[in-house]
Amino acid sequence: MVTFRGFLFIAWLIVMAISIEAYRHSGMAAAETFTGDIQALSWRAQFNLDFLAHLALFGLWVAWRNRFKPAGLALGLACVLGGGAFSLANLLCASITAKGMSTPCSWGRNATKPRHHLRIKKPLFYRKGFNHQNNRY
Repeated sequence: MVTFRGFLFIAWLIVMAISIEAYRHSGMAAAETFTGDIQALSWRAQFNLDFLAHLALFGLWVAWRNRFKPAGLALGLACVLGGGAFSLANLLCASITAKGMSTPCSWGRNATKPRHHLRIKKPLFYRKGFNHQNNRY
């Protein structure tokens, strides 16, 4: 978990450094650039749509971790709109809050939720009254 946290922190620093430099160079024109690239239907459009799908998936996962409560929905939206600058910091905080345990980090509030639908059911031949000769009851 220490290596994972170290990666998250270094990735966050890199994203923040590049974001600051992009802001200095282009200002707040990121939305126009992003949508303009998508409208051009080039490889940059493919990359941007792929990236947007990943951001949406991460945002949904963060909202699900918080059981789609208002705070969880706000965090999920912030992950989509903030990109790696917010998502990496959020995941780093989640790993610290979970005290290095992967289940609470990935499942969030759902880690304590009963998951009886995940129980493995016994195969038919273990059930009472099953005839092994013709595979019928």
